[in-house]
Amino acid sequence: LPVTIEREMGGATSVSKVQMQALDALVQEVSGASARLDTLESLAPALLLKVRSLEAQQAFDAGEVARATQIAQVIQRTRGSAGGAASDDEEWAPENELTVGLLHVIRNLAHDAEPQLEFTDVLGQVLWHNRASKALRDTRYRAVVEDLSWMDRGVQAWSGPDVSLGEMVSGVFYALTDRGDGRMKHTKWLRVVRLIECSPVLQPRTKRSDCDRLFYAQTHQRGGSSTGITCREFKRLLFELSDAMQVHPLTMFLAVGSHAE
Repeated sequence: LPVTIEREMGGATSVSKVQMQALDALVQEVSGASARLDTLESLAPALLLKVRSLEAQQAFDAGEVARATQIAQVIQRTRGSAGGAASDDEEWAPENELTVGLLHVIRNLAHDAEPQLEFTDVLGQVLWHNRASKALRDTRYRAVVEDLSWMDRGVQAWSGPDVSLGEMVSGVFYALTDRGDGRMKHTKWLRVVRLIECSPVLQPRTKRSDCDRLFYAQTHQRGGSSTGITCREFKRLLFELSDAMQVHPLTMFLAVGSHAE
């Protein structure tokens, strides 16, 4: 992985705890910037309807989010706005009432999803989709947004606890760039695209125009340009391509990582 949470946060901080703290910062920014998003009823769908399931479908529809929101509001009224149960392990509980409610909504939706989604999976997708926000560009949270280790749980369930999708994808990157300068050029990126097209799920969704456009965007950032991308940028590119295809990022990373030697 490009940056581990432990390095950035200065210790062995759990993924879910740092994710929740980042979500809290995002909620405060979003709800403070717009009166239309300062209630749980409006905030929850705004942040959760882009989450994808492992079947490349929208994970939750508006009705499911609305029902989970009603349940969360009942829980809050029962337990108080401090939300002591917002975190299963009670490592950290936010003071912001909106964040408390949203965490309850996410837990309910993730648990009831078919197939069931990990809590950290939903949080990871929400943070990634809002990575351009000022709150998540803060150095305190940038690492957790780009740390994709939350996807590993989806693979470890059937492949074992030592499997890391990030390492598998890194292996493919370095195998394709072993004789270069550590940057993946466009011709090698097209080889990755052909690997992606081997997936029966991704092949019909793959558009070469998207692949070229997103690669160009990665090589022309902040007014500069380069002839290739780093491993960190490669992973970011795969995630952005999964967004364009409207599939769960796990599907994209598996399609590429499965070719690691």
